[in-house]
Amino acid sequence: MFPTNYLSGTLNKSGADGKTAYVKLVVKGGEYTAAAIYYTTTVFSGGSTPFSISYVKADTYTVWVFIDINDNAVGDGTSVPDAGDYVISSGRDINMESDQTVNVYEGDWVLLE
Repeated sequence: MFPTNYLSGTLNKSGADGKTAYVKLVVKGGEYTAAAIYYTTTVFSGGSTPFSISYVKADTYTVWVFIDINDNAVGDGTSVPDAGDYVISSGRDINMESDQTVNVYEGDWVLLE
């Protein structure tokens, strides 16, 4: 059966307007440097941005999100944050047996140095 699960949410970060965020589903337990199994990009406006990833196969993944502050990410599922970018403080394991929502709030980000 074709996967039909849907991941959506809202990212919140002041000062990130016009910057691209990457939302990545990686192998469970994977770090933010892992290549994405599924990913999407979205651009901040007004301190937040919605995102969605459709057709996710039922499984358990780790979700990582980063904001490309210095605009130098590759632009695909292999993109990783580097010094000067914001990343969520820890990956979030998520079971995609059904549609899921992940929201990232202002206090969830850390600046990579």
